[in-house]
Amino acid sequence: MNLQCERLRLALRSTPPAPIARMPGHELPKAANDNHGIWPLLPFPLGWYASS
Repeated sequence: MNLQCERLRLALRSTPPAPIARMPGHELPKAANDNHGIWPLLPFPLGWYASS
């Protein structure tokens, strides 16, 4: 048991530190729906409604 604990301590001490994530400067995030423009408004046909 002592040998296992010592091996665990050694493994935890010898691991390299995790790299620090870099944050982008002042870049705007890219939209998931980047369609390069606004979709046109398509009206409902006569007699159709959006509510039930």
